[in-house]
Amino acid sequence: MHRSLTLALACLGASALIGCDKGGHSPSAAPALEASCSSPSAVKLITEIINDSVEARAREENKDLPEANRLDLSKIRALAGEVQFDLQDVITTKNDPNSTKKFCEGSLTIRVPESTLASANDKRKEVGKNAIKTVAEDANFKADLNKFTKKVAYNVQPTDDGKKVYVGLEGSSGAQELVAEAVIWAAVNLRQGEVRTSSIQAAATAPAPAPVAPAVVDAAAPAPLAPAVQGAPVPSSAALDASAAEYQSAEREINVVWKSLPKAVRDAHLEAQRAFNAAKEATCFKEATAAGTGEQFEIARNRCWTRFYRQRIPELRVLM
Repeated sequence: MHRSLTLALACLGASALIGCDKGGHSPSAAPALEASCSSPSAVKLITEIINDSVEARAREENKDLPEANRLDLSKIRALAGEVQFDLQDVITTKNDPNSTKKFCEGSLTIRVPESTLASANDKRKEVGKNAIKTVAEDANFKADLNKFTKKVAYNVQPTDDGKKVYVGLEGSSGAQELVAEAVIWAAVNLRQGEVRTSSIQAAATAPAPAPVAPAVVDAAAPAPLAPAVQGAPVPSSAALDASAAEYQSAEREINVVWKSLPKAVRDAHLEAQRAFNAAKEATCFKEATAAGTGEQFEIARNRCWTRFYRQRIPELRVLM
Protein backbone atom coordinates (compact mmCIF):
# COMPACT_ATOMS: atom_id res chain seq x y z
CA MET A 1 0.00 0.00 0.00
CA HIS A 2 2.95 2.36 0.53
CA ARG A 3 4.17 2.07 -3.08
CA SER A 4 1.39 4.32 -4.36
CA LEU A 5 0.29 7.72 -3.18
CA THR A 6 -2.78 7.39 -0.93
CA LEU A 7 -5.14 10.35 -0.96
CA ALA A 8 -7.78 11.53 1.46
CA LEU A 9 -10.52 13.97 0.44
CA ALA A 10 -11.93 16.81 2.54
CA CYS A 11 -15.10 18.58 1.42
CA LEU A 12 -17.00 21.66 2.49
CA GLY A 13 -20.50 21.60 3.88
CA ALA A 14 -22.38 19.99 6.71
CA SER A 15 -22.42 16.47 5.23
CA ALA A 16 -19.40 14.20 4.89
CA LEU A 17 -19.08 12.20 1.71
CA ILE A 18 -19.33 8.47 2.26
CA GLY A 19 -17.39 5.72 0.49
CA CYS A 20 -14.45 5.97 -1.90
CA ASP A 21 -14.14 7.36 -5.38
CA LYS A 22 -12.46 5.62 -8.27
CA GLY A 23 -9.04 6.73 -7.17
CA GLY A 24 -9.34 5.11 -3.75
CA HIS A 25 -9.76 8.45 -2.02
CA SER A 26 -11.13 8.47 1.51
CA PRO A 27 -13.58 11.36 2.00
CA SER A 28 -14.04 13.50 5.08
CA ALA A 29 -15.79 16.72 5.91
CA ALA A 30 -13.61 19.79 6.54
CA PRO A 31 -14.78 22.80 8.53
CA ALA A 32 -13.14 25.22 6.14
CA LEU A 33 -11.25 25.11 2.88
CA GLU A 34 -7.61 25.89 3.48
CA ALA A 35 -5.28 24.41 0.91
CA SER A 36 -2.08 25.01 2.82
CA CYS A 37 0.47 22.76 4.49
CA SER A 38 -0.68 23.88 7.94
CA SER A 39 -4.37 23.40 7.19
CA PRO A 40 -6.26 22.19 10.29
CA SER A 41 -7.69 19.37 8.19
CA ALA A 42 -4.25 17.99 7.26
CA VAL A 43 -3.71 15.89 10.38
CA LYS A 44 -7.32 14.68 10.27
CA LEU A 45 -6.93 13.52 6.69
CA ILE A 46 -3.56 11.91 7.37
CA THR A 47 -5.27 10.08 10.22
CA GLU A 48 -7.94 8.86 7.79
CA ILE A 49 -5.30 7.70 5.32
CA ILE A 50 -3.58 5.65 8.00
CA ASN A 51 -6.76 4.21 9.51
CA ASP A 52 -8.14 3.33 6.09
CA SER A 53 -4.92 1.50 5.26
CA VAL A 54 -5.11 -0.47 8.53
CA GLU A 55 -8.62 -1.66 7.75
CA ALA A 56 -7.64 -2.41 4.15
CA ARG A 57 -4.81 -4.60 5.38
CA ALA A 58 -7.16 -6.40 7.78
CA ARG A 59 -9.62 -7.04 4.96
CA GLU A 60 -6.81 -8.38 2.79
CA GLU A 61 -5.75 -10.76 5.56
CA ASN A 62 -9.29 -12.06 5.89
CA LYS A 63 -9.42 -13.25 2.30
CA ASP A 64 -9.54 -17.02 1.95
CA LEU A 65 -9.57 -17.54 5.72
CA PRO A 66 -12.25 -19.71 7.35
CA GLU A 67 -14.85 -17.89 9.41
CA ALA A 68 -13.28 -18.87 12.75
CA ASN A 69 -9.93 -17.39 11.71
CA ARG A 70 -11.07 -14.01 10.44
CA LEU A 71 -10.18 -10.69 12.04
CA ASP A 72 -12.99 -8.75 13.69
CA LEU A 73 -13.06 -5.57 11.59
CA SER A 74 -15.13 -3.68 14.16
CA LYS A 75 -12.43 -4.38 16.75
CA ILE A 76 -9.77 -3.25 14.28
CA ARG A 77 -11.65 0.01 13.67
CA ALA A 78 -12.13 0.58 17.40
CA LEU A 79 -8.44 0.05 18.20
CA ALA A 80 -7.32 2.18 15.25
CA GLY A 81 -9.67 4.95 16.36
CA GLU A 82 -7.91 5.15 19.72
CA VAL A 83 -4.53 5.90 18.11
CA GLN A 84 -3.76 9.63 18.25
CA PHE A 85 -1.83 11.72 15.72
CA ASP A 86 -0.17 15.10 16.00
CA LEU A 87 1.51 17.10 13.23
CA GLN A 88 4.03 19.74 14.27
CA ASP A 89 6.84 21.86 12.79
CA VAL A 90 5.10 22.07 9.43
CA ILE A 91 6.96 23.66 6.53
CA THR A 92 6.21 24.13 2.84
CA THR A 93 9.02 22.50 0.91
CA LYS A 94 7.81 23.42 -2.56
CA ASN A 95 5.26 25.96 -3.74
CA ASP A 96 5.00 26.02 -7.54
CA PRO A 97 3.44 29.32 -8.71
CA ASN A 98 2.10 27.47 -11.76
CA SER A 99 0.30 24.82 -9.70
CA THR A 100 -2.15 24.76 -6.82
CA LYS A 101 -0.41 21.76 -5.26
CA LYS A 102 1.86 22.44 -2.29
CA PHE A 103 4.47 20.01 -1.03
CA CYS A 104 4.92 19.85 2.72
CA GLU A 105 6.90 18.31 5.53
CA GLY A 106 6.03 17.93 9.18
CA SER A 107 6.89 15.99 12.31
CA LEU A 108 4.21 13.33 12.80
CA THR A 109 3.77 11.87 16.28
CA ILE A 110 1.75 8.67 16.67
CA ARG A 111 0.50 7.82 20.16
CA VAL A 112 -0.58 4.21 20.57
CA PRO A 113 -2.59 3.45 23.73
CA GLU A 114 -0.42 1.60 26.24
CA SER A 115 -2.92 -1.26 26.49
CA THR A 116 -2.88 -1.73 22.70
CA LEU A 117 0.90 -1.62 22.60
CA ALA A 118 1.30 -4.10 25.46
CA SER A 119 -1.18 -6.54 23.91
CA ALA A 120 0.51 -6.37 20.51
CA ASN A 121 3.98 -6.83 21.99
CA ASP A 122 2.92 -9.81 24.11
CA LYS A 123 1.47 -11.64 21.11
CA ARG A 124 4.37 -10.77 18.82
CA LYS A 125 6.80 -12.09 21.43
CA GLU A 126 4.85 -15.33 21.61
CA VAL A 127 5.46 -16.00 17.92
CA GLY A 128 9.05 -14.74 17.88
CA LYS A 129 8.49 -11.33 16.27
CA ASN A 130 10.14 -8.06 17.26
CA ALA A 131 8.47 -5.57 19.57
CA ILE A 132 6.60 -2.63 18.01
CA LYS A 133 9.35 -0.30 19.25
CA THR A 134 11.88 -2.24 17.16
CA VAL A 135 9.58 -2.08 14.13
CA ALA A 136 9.30 1.68 14.63
CA GLU A 137 13.04 2.21 15.01
CA ASP A 138 13.73 0.12 11.91
CA ALA A 139 11.40 2.50 10.04
CA ASN A 140 13.37 5.49 11.41
CA PHE A 141 10.80 6.59 13.97
CA LYS A 142 11.99 8.04 17.26
CA ALA A 143 10.39 5.83 19.90
CA ASP A 144 9.56 7.13 23.37
CA LEU A 145 7.37 4.77 25.40
CA ASN A 146 4.09 4.72 23.45
CA LYS A 147 4.98 7.69 21.20
CA PHE A 148 6.58 7.34 17.77
CA THR A 149 7.76 10.42 15.88
CA LYS A 150 9.10 10.89 12.37
CA LYS A 151 9.22 13.57 9.68
CA VAL A 152 6.77 12.82 6.90
CA ALA A 153 6.27 14.37 3.48
CA TYR A 154 2.79 15.10 2.17
CA ASN A 155 1.01 17.39 -0.28
CA VAL A 156 -2.18 19.42 -0.36
CA GLN A 157 -4.15 20.50 -3.42
CA PRO A 158 -7.59 22.01 -3.91
CA THR A 159 -9.87 20.89 -6.72
CA ASP A 160 -10.35 23.26 -9.65
CA ASP A 161 -13.67 24.47 -8.31
CA GLY A 162 -12.13 25.19 -4.92
CA LYS A 163 -14.75 23.17 -3.06
CA LYS A 164 -12.53 20.27 -2.02
CA VAL A 165 -8.95 19.73 -1.00
CA TYR A 166 -6.83 16.61 -1.33
CA VAL A 167 -4.14 15.62 1.14
CA GLY A 168 -1.74 12.84 0.24
CA LEU A 169 1.17 11.13 1.96
CA GLU A 170 4.24 11.02 -0.23
CA GLY A 171 6.36 7.91 -0.68
CA SER A 172 6.74 5.38 2.11
CA SER A 173 6.27 7.12 5.45
CA GLY A 174 6.05 3.86 7.38
CA ALA A 175 3.18 5.29 9.43
CA GLN A 176 0.53 3.01 7.91
CA GLU A 177 2.64 -0.08 8.46
CA LEU A 178 3.52 0.86 12.05
CA VAL A 179 -0.07 1.46 13.11
CA ALA A 180 -1.22 -1.70 11.31
CA GLU A 181 1.37 -3.82 13.12
CA ALA A 182 0.27 -2.49 16.51
CA VAL A 183 -3.49 -2.59 15.92
CA ILE A 184 -3.76 -5.93 14.11
CA TRP A 185 -1.50 -7.79 16.52
CA ALA A 186 -3.42 -6.33 19.45
CA ALA A 187 -6.64 -7.65 17.89
CA VAL A 188 -5.59 -11.27 17.32
CA ASN A 189 -6.23 -14.18 19.64
CA LEU A 190 -3.36 -16.58 19.07
CA ARG A 191 -4.67 -19.23 21.45
CA GLN A 192 -7.89 -19.58 19.52
CA GLY A 193 -6.17 -19.08 16.19
CA GLU A 194 -8.45 -16.23 15.17
CA VAL A 195 -5.92 -14.91 12.67
CA ARG A 196 -2.45 -15.21 11.33
CA THR A 197 -1.42 -11.78 10.16
CA SER A 198 -0.39 -10.90 6.64
CA SER A 199 3.24 -10.62 7.70
CA ILE A 200 3.02 -14.38 8.20
CA GLN A 201 0.65 -15.20 5.37
CA ALA A 202 2.55 -13.12 2.84
CA ALA A 203 5.74 -14.88 3.81
CA ALA A 204 4.38 -17.99 2.14
CA THR A 205 5.27 -16.42 -1.20
CA ALA A 206 8.55 -14.90 -0.01
CA PRO A 207 11.73 -16.13 -1.72
CA ALA A 208 13.88 -18.56 0.17
CA PRO A 209 16.60 -16.83 2.21
CA ALA A 210 19.79 -16.20 0.33
CA PRO A 211 22.66 -18.26 1.72
CA VAL A 212 24.92 -16.07 3.81
CA ALA A 213 27.64 -18.71 4.06
CA PRO A 214 28.10 -22.38 3.19
CA ALA A 215 25.88 -24.49 5.39
CA VAL A 216 27.65 -26.37 8.15
CA VAL A 217 26.34 -29.66 9.45
CA ASP A 218 26.03 -29.56 13.22
CA ALA A 219 26.49 -33.09 14.50
CA ALA A 220 25.07 -32.06 17.84
CA ALA A 221 21.86 -30.69 16.37
CA PRO A 222 18.79 -32.90 16.58
CA ALA A 223 17.46 -34.43 13.39
CA PRO A 224 14.63 -32.45 11.76
CA LEU A 225 11.28 -33.39 13.15
CA ALA A 226 8.65 -34.48 10.67
CA PRO A 227 5.60 -32.22 10.49
CA ALA A 228 2.56 -33.40 12.35
CA VAL A 229 -0.27 -34.83 10.28
CA GLN A 230 -4.00 -34.32 10.38
CA GLY A 231 -5.76 -36.90 12.52
CA ALA A 232 -2.87 -37.57 14.89
CA PRO A 233 -3.82 -38.37 18.50
CA VAL A 234 -4.47 -35.37 20.70
CA PRO A 235 -1.12 -34.63 22.40
CA SER A 236 -0.69 -34.25 26.12
CA SER A 237 0.24 -31.06 27.94
CA ALA A 238 3.61 -32.69 28.73
CA ALA A 239 4.33 -32.91 25.02
CA LEU A 240 3.37 -29.25 24.59
CA ASP A 241 5.64 -28.20 27.46
CA ALA A 242 8.52 -30.24 26.03
CA SER A 243 8.13 -28.73 22.55
CA ALA A 244 7.98 -25.22 24.01
CA ALA A 245 11.13 -25.82 26.05
CA GLU A 246 12.96 -27.07 22.94
CA TYR A 247 12.08 -24.08 20.80
CA GLN A 248 12.78 -21.58 23.60
CA SER A 249 16.21 -23.11 24.11
CA ALA A 250 16.94 -22.91 20.39
CA GLU A 251 15.60 -19.37 20.21
CA ARG A 252 17.83 -18.22 23.07
CA GLU A 253 20.83 -19.82 21.39
CA ILE A 254 20.23 -18.22 18.00
CA ASN A 255 19.69 -14.82 19.64
CA VAL A 256 22.99 -15.14 21.50
CA VAL A 257 24.80 -16.11 18.31
CA TRP A 258 23.23 -13.28 16.32
CA LYS A 259 24.02 -10.66 18.96
CA SER A 260 27.59 -11.97 19.18
CA LEU A 261 28.22 -11.13 15.52
CA PRO A 262 29.99 -7.84 14.81
CA LYS A 263 27.55 -5.08 13.95
CA ALA A 264 28.94 -4.76 10.44
CA VAL A 265 28.31 -8.46 9.86
CA ARG A 266 24.77 -8.23 11.23
CA ASP A 267 24.04 -5.25 9.00
CA ALA A 268 25.41 -7.06 5.96
CA HIS A 269 23.24 -10.13 6.58
CA LEU A 270 20.13 -8.45 7.97
CA GLU A 271 18.06 -9.02 4.83
CA ALA A 272 19.04 -12.70 4.74
CA GLN A 273 18.03 -13.05 8.37
CA ARG A 274 14.68 -11.41 7.70
CA ALA A 275 14.14 -13.77 4.76
CA PHE A 276 14.95 -16.69 7.05
CA ASN A 277 12.39 -15.50 9.59
CA ALA A 278 9.76 -15.06 6.85
CA ALA A 279 10.37 -18.55 5.50
CA LYS A 280 10.27 -19.98 9.03
CA GLU A 281 6.94 -18.37 9.84
CA ALA A 282 5.34 -19.36 6.53
CA THR A 283 6.50 -22.98 6.64
CA CYS A 284 5.73 -23.49 10.31
CA PHE A 285 2.29 -21.95 10.02
CA LYS A 286 1.45 -24.41 7.23
CA GLU A 287 2.79 -27.38 9.18
CA ALA A 288 0.96 -26.33 12.34
CA THR A 289 -2.29 -25.76 10.44
CA ALA A 290 -2.03 -29.24 8.94
CA ALA A 291 -1.54 -30.68 12.43
CA GLY A 292 -4.89 -29.48 13.72
CA THR A 293 -5.93 -27.00 16.38
CA GLY A 294 -5.18 -26.28 20.02
CA GLU A 295 -2.19 -28.19 21.41
CA GLN A 296 -1.67 -30.03 18.12
CA PHE A 297 -1.18 -26.69 16.36
CA GLU A 298 1.18 -25.35 19.03
CA ILE A 299 3.32 -28.48 19.27
CA ALA A 300 3.77 -28.67 15.49
CA ARG A 301 4.64 -24.97 15.38
CA ASN A 302 7.14 -25.26 18.24
CA ARG A 303 8.85 -28.25 16.68
CA CYS A 304 9.06 -26.54 13.31
CA TRP A 305 10.57 -23.42 14.87
CA THR A 306 13.12 -25.59 16.69
CA ARG A 307 14.07 -27.29 13.44
CA PHE A 308 14.55 -23.97 11.63
CA TYR A 309 16.64 -22.51 14.46
CA ARG A 310 18.87 -25.60 14.70
CA GLN A 311 19.51 -25.46 10.97
CA ARG A 312 20.27 -21.74 11.02
CA ILE A 313 22.53 -21.56 14.07
CA PRO A 314 25.60 -23.24 12.46
CA GLU A 315 25.23 -21.02 9.40
CA LEU A 316 25.48 -17.96 11.62
CA ARG A 317 28.37 -19.37 13.67
CA VAL A 318 30.66 -19.44 10.64
CA LEU A 319 30.25 -15.65 10.42
CA MET A 320 31.67 -15.07 13.89
